[in-house]
Amino acid sequence: MFKYIILLILTMGILKSYSQIELQVKEVSISNVSSYIDESVIIDEDEQDGPYLSFECVLINKSKEKTILYPSTSKLYLSFTYNKNNYCTECFALQFQDNDSLIIKSEGAAEFVVGTNIFLGTPMWNEHKKYYCKELIEILPTLKLEYKEDDLTLWSDIIKSVKVFNYGY
Repeated sequence: MFKYIILLILTMGILKSYSQIELQVKEVSISNVSSYIDESVIIDEDEQDGPYLSFECVLINKSKEKTILYPSTSKLYLSFTYNKNNYCTECFALQFQDNDSLIIKSEGAAEFVVGTNIFLGTPMWNEHKKYYCKELIEILPTLKLEYKEDDLTLWSDIIKSVKVFNYGY
């Protein structure tokens, strides 16, 4: 019985420590929203993959103790809702996830950038489609980024800023 009490106390300590970490999205940059292209122009293949979203993220340690994260074993997921269907895709922050471990000081922060062609691999994507404004407007309020380690899951709660690039006719 004593072993179970000690185990419970240790587990509560770990959960309390991790509950002091917050994932925030400082900014989302969106490109390739619309690409009406003159056929005489050579285009970059990435434009055919639909809108690209780049997330500037920050992990904030709100506790009075340092926190150790393990980015190399972590997973990052982007989820959103479109037409009442939920979608989730794995994305990668290569420079961030190359770190075996990351120490975030008390009340410190760690920043990273992650990006993805959001509709690639979903029913919304079509290589011949050139206009994604309607879809983006619907999904933006539902966008969530998830950071996941073995015993830790963090969800972004708010997107503080959105910028749109490469919007053309």
